[in-house]
Amino acid sequence: MKIHIITTTFGDLSEAEKIRDLLLGDYLSSCIQIQKIQSSYIWQDKIYNETEYKMSIKTTKKNLKKLKNRILSTHSYEIPEILIYKAKSTKKYLKWHKSSIK
Repeated sequence: MKIHIITTTFGDLSEAEKIRDLLLGDYLSSCIQIQKIQSSYIWQDKIYNETEYKMSIKTTKKNLKKLKNRILSTHSYEIPEILIYKAKSTKKYLKWHKSSIK
């Protein structure tokens, strides 16, 4: 089993924390990290430089669709970033990860 990591960003820390709590409360993730970052991007032909909060969500392949839909339905951005990665880890970590998710 591999770990799947979804990353997304938020303009507001309280929104990120609210969604983090929903995802953990529904056992869709074993671990979520939130980091304050500086983002530069183009939106509607303008360049923006803003503080955002990057969320890394560790989950299983089985929960990817449900997590993606939860982010899309609760996120305040018109087009939220949703990037998905596969990762390897140690057997002990994978065992804990699997046991923490429904």
